[in-house]
Amino acid sequence: MPPTLAQYHAYHSMVCSPPTAKQCGESFQRSGGIILFMPARSAPDLSDSTNTLSPLTYYLLVVVSFTGLSTLLGLTESVDAREIGEKDQAAVIASGKEGDDAINLSPLLRSIRDPANIAVSIDALKYVAKRSDVDKLSDFRIVRRFEYDFRLIGINVIMIHMASPAQEGGTRPLHLIEVYQVRNPVLRSISRVILTCFQSVWPSIESFLSVAGLGNAASCRGRQKKAE
Repeated sequence: MPPTLAQYHAYHSMVCSPPTAKQCGESFQRSGGIILFMPARSAPDLSDSTNTLSPLTYYLLVVVSFTGLSTLLGLTESVDAREIGEKDQAAVIASGKEGDDAINLSPLLRSIRDPANIAVSIDALKYVAKRSDVDKLSDFRIVRRFEYDFRLIGINVIMIHMASPAQEGGTRPLHLIEVYQVRNPVLRSISRVILTCFQSVWPSIESFLSVAGLGNAASCRGRQKKAE
């Protein structure tokens, strides 16, 4: 069975149990989806993307980002956590046609708290579409959205779950796009340093875990090169 909304909520608020972390991470991996983490207003090809997110990687992010501590201390505000039904505005394109300058994306792809600055961009959608062999952006459907304010560290983040057309065998790939913004400029600089260090050391950790049989060699691919 797929994870419940409550399980995804615990997962994204960074305080879930190991079984839930495994189940939620595998819901993206087993379906063939893409996971994309990106700072607000950044280029998607210079962000972090992966095909899998193992429990070990998840908990490393929980510790490094202090988001789990924020939630445990009661300093995290849950702004939104909901399923998006087919009758709602599940399409990523609200109006206009692909290729038009006047295309408008669904408001569900924007932050409720800070819609002007935190949003899934059309470039991010195109990036996920290219990596997952989706022909048209209109093929994506928003199935869930989450939004949190981790006040301990001043991070606003939205998490969007999107499904693309079913592959052979009837499985609809489930994708995750996370867009975050660090409000404090000092903490923003520190977070960039931590992220760069994480990207630098993770391949070595990943190789060790793969040899030891403790992790998936594709669990975190780090910084992606610009698509050619």
